[in-house]
Amino acid sequence: MKPSSLGDTMATLVRMAKPRDAEAARRVGDEAFATVRSVYHPNSAAYANLSAVAPTLERLVAEDDGQVVGTVRFGVSGDCLRVIGLAVLPQFQRRGVARALVHELARVAKAKGCRALALYTVTQTGNVPVFERLGFSLISRGRTNTPTALPASH
Repeated sequence: MKPSSLGDTMATLVRMAKPRDAEAARRVGDEAFATVRSVYHPNSAAYANLSAVAPTLERLVAEDDGQVVGTVRFGVSGDCLRVIGLAVLPQFQRRGVARALVHELARVAKAKGCRALALYTVTQTGNVPVFERLGFSLISRGRTNTPTALPASH
């Protein structure tokens, strides 16, 4: 894959994760979600749901100068590509890394015959506007601490 130019002299390479990326991807998630965890703590049902699907998920990573700076897991669910845990290191946020990951997810979705990308987010985290800027649209809103579905066709 060709690196995508992200405007401020940063070029990001998005690729399928390799086993050697596991620790870096975990670190990216930990750092990216640290502020979210002050607002939202997944309950045992959320962890159980993730554990149930985790073996079937694939992962993309975004690299800048050889460093993993972003990551996202995904898997096919019906006719959608389900997006899980889109994370970017705080110092690389608002530099196009998430957009590059979503762009690659759209390419993967098309290759897998999926009609759309879909994800859930918790409104209280403030992520709904972030995903809207990435091209997602709100399609339903649940109770407090219930995920909000946001699919996007690309």
